[in-house]
Amino acid sequence: MTATDLAAPQVPVTWAGGTAKYTLSLATYEGVGGEHPVEAVTATDLGVSEHRTPTMTAAGRSLVLSYWSDKSTATTAWTLPPNLLLRGGTTGSGAGRVSAALSDAAAVTASGGVGGQLGVTDATSSRGFTATVVLGTP
Repeated sequence: MTATDLAAPQVPVTWAGGTAKYTLSLATYEGVGGEHPVEAVTATDLGVSEHRTPTMTAAGRSLVLSYWSDKSTATTAWTLPPNLLLRGGTTGSGAGRVSAALSDAAAVTASGGVGGQLGVTDATSSRGFTATVVLGTP
């Protein structure tokens, strides 16, 4: 499905004042619903090139997304687990650039523990942010 299929919706985004570097990953998924349509857990890390997504418990028939972001002058690439499909990513430019990657396994999960996925950058970052997002299905 593309934005054209959705009649080109608009998503307003307002950045905080001042100078900062950001990355925004926006993804759409069909069939999200159920008792808990979206649940997420986040984590941060410092001074590493290996960024692990946090773990959580998912209900059966959920789609699990993994998100990684880091701030580093030297990061140019991410290596993700082979069982995940890269859905979107970006690498900024200049000093202190921000890079990010968003992925999923392209299949629903059984109930139980999810997350703990390792994303590795080609350079150590000063800061990292990871998230595990569980999308419930009806």
